[in-house]
Amino acid sequence: MIGTVVFLFILQGCSHTPKSAFANEPESIPFSYVQEDFIVLPATLEDSVNGKFVFDTGIGINLISLSVCERLHCKITGSFIGKRMSGQTLTIPTAHVRSLSVGHHRVTDATVGVMDMEQFFPGKRIDGFISLSVFKNQAFTVDYRNHFLKLETQESLAEVKRMGLSAPIKFKTENGELDILISVKLPNGVPITVLVDSGSQVPILDERFMKDLNINPSSKDVVIRKGKDETGHEYSRYFAYLNGRMTLTPQPSIGIDSPKVMFQKIIYDGLIGYYFLREFNVTFDLPNSELVFRKP
Repeated sequence: MIGTVVFLFILQGCSHTPKSAFANEPESIPFSYVQEDFIVLPATLEDSVNGKFVFDTGIGINLISLSVCERLHCKITGSFIGKRMSGQTLTIPTAHVRSLSVGHHRVTDATVGVMDMEQFFPGKRIDGFISLSVFKNQAFTVDYRNHFLKLETQESLAEVKRMGLSAPIKFKTENGELDILISVKLPNGVPITVLVDSGSQVPILDERFMKDLNINPSSKDVVIRKGKDETGHEYSRYFAYLNGRMTLTPQPSIGIDSPKVMFQKIIYDGLIGYYFLREFNVTFDLPNSELVFRKP
């Protein structure tokens, strides 16, 4: 699954318990991977139903599986129309859950999308997706190599910022969504604004940048994949290696050399995902509108 900005955020009436914001000690929550690069976190719904949830910074909306919805006796109360990164729309049935908890961090009164998880991860038990909306008032760090997510306290966050390099982010909130954008500089020196999407793999760029980056779609070094997405939309994807370094615009020491990227016609300048983020310990400080990067 590439470009997981399939859905838009619709978490309503979110509230937080006081200790979820700043507990005395930071809490580290172990996670695993499914399909090698999708983070799977333990989470609890309505303080009673435990499950395995993919954490995805680009999903936009929290999702639960059909089976979890049945266990909670939740009812479909509405629908939401979201967009794929290529612009196609999907309609998602929605339901209401009283709470969603990751570790001691708990949000209440959440509207979630209800979908068949089997279509995303055939043969795997995945109970849903967790989006950034759950952590909009809670700073956290993802350690990709040691496989844990840490809920930061005020004290631990201050230490993280002392040791790391910070970069400002912007929020994309139209239609109720909650996605984050950051500025990166391409090898040709051009700065662009990209979505931070941990659910995607290689960096993704809009195909209009191919010419300026000297990528010839007819070259033998370019791999082309054509197909149809879930909406029936036909796409062409071009995979190539960039000659140079892709960096964060405000922090040029943070970047990756000669990255493999995917070009496609999309509604964003681009996306950076797992293959970029995994090189660092990344702290998401949404309350202060920044990400903090540290080398493991």
